[in-house]
Amino acid sequence: MKWISIALLVIGLAACSGETSGPVGKAGAAATACDTFVKSKLDGKQYKLDLTVLAGSMKANTSGGSDLMAPIIIEPGLTTEVKQSIECEVRFDATDKPEVLTVNFIW
Repeated sequence: MKWISIALLVIGLAACSGETSGPVGKAGAAATACDTFVKSKLDGKQYKLDLTVLAGSMKANTSGGSDLMAPIIIEPGLTTEVKQSIECEVRFDATDKPEVLTVNFIW
């Protein structure tokens, strides 16, 4: 009985330690593209951006692209911490690869 308990504990811990892959599909690809763009604009500053929330917000816009929006914390935990939101507009090419058109930081 002791071995069964240990085996179940090991299996449970192994299941909890797995990495999450983040959002998938077109919305996930769009969120990842927006994150890459934001990273390039913040010039090495640390930030927190929930890609699942960003991907979940994706909506088609009137210009044929898609809009995504999520909160972002720039320099979390520091005295210079700033809480904002970002709006990201993307469009997809024929192979469903996202291209970031604009990113707006909203105070």
